[in-house]
Amino acid sequence: MIILVQSGAAQEIINGGIVGKVVDAKTGKPLFGVNIIVKKTLFGTSSDIKGNFSITNLPIGIYDIEASMIGYEKQIKRQIQIFPGEKHKIIFKLIPTVIEQPALVVTASKRKQHIEDAPTSVDVVTMKEIQAVSYTHLRAHETSLHL
Repeated sequence: MIILVQSGAAQEIINGGIVGKVVDAKTGKPLFGVNIIVKKTLFGTSSDIKGNFSITNLPIGIYDIEASMIGYEKQIKRQIQIFPGEKHKIIFKLIPTVIEQPALVVTASKRKQHIEDAPTSVDVVTMKEIQAVSYTHLRAHETSLHL
């Protein structure tokens, strides 16, 4: 009986990896939390507080690597060759962008309707109920008690 055991170190020699950094293209400051994915695979990671990232144990081959973050244009590095036992270095310089939303139009109209037909919960409070619990009414009542 033959038992084959493959260690993590041996696996990294057979495979390769990607290391890199993500910075803001305008300021040069590192970007934290950028999603880095290897397209058409399940491999991916996110950048750390210094903008650094690492994807290890990547099978040899040619890949497209994508960096994306809300508020920045997505960037793809194409045809990145991964060799056994090596880590390919990539620098992403993401360009800030404005996130645009479609115009929102709010309209209202006044129409009579029965309180039971209102689409939200509605409660009617009388003047007596307001006066019974209002701050000024309570304050006046409290003052008269201490006289």
